[in-house]
Amino acid sequence: MNDYIQYVLLFDPLFETKIQGAKEDDILKLAELTKHDLPIVYKDYLLKMGINNGGINFAQDHLSSIDDIIDFYQEDMLFDDIKIPENYIVVGCGSESYGEFLLDIEKDPIDPPVYINETAGINLYSDSFEKLLYRTAFVSIQPEIQNSIRLFTAKSKDALLKKA
Repeated sequence: MNDYIQYVLLFDPLFETKIQGAKEDDILKLAELTKHDLPIVYKDYLLKMGINNGGINFAQDHLSSIDDIIDFYQEDMLFDDIKIPENYIVVGCGSESYGEFLLDIEKDPIDPPVYINETAGINLYSDSFEKLLYRTAFVSIQPEIQNSIRLFTAKSKDALLKKA
């Protein structure tokens, strides 16, 4: 997860000041609610960004903080009669557009693939949780990269025109 944070810092030097990790007690509570050991990469993510992801939300318009996921397991699954297959854990919830983001912990207990639980079935979204984080960061910061390139190009062009 440190490599991921360093990657984002290349484009957003304030990123580390925006993120906030979850408490170990909350991570243990979530593992207890899911009835599974949390995958290593996801647990590391929660320790670094479980409260605040710094504005880079891998789950798009879903809720993904540890508090939201705990609430999902304690409330939504009980009162809304939502069923999650045994080998999955929820990492994103609460979207009106489509179902939950899931990790398939049976396929890879370290860095599992990410699925979306839709009405038509469970569909693959990313080959791994870590790949999804990098992809989301790149897409989220791409406009900032383009603005930086435009600014650099404009300054370079002005400098060249002065020399001409």
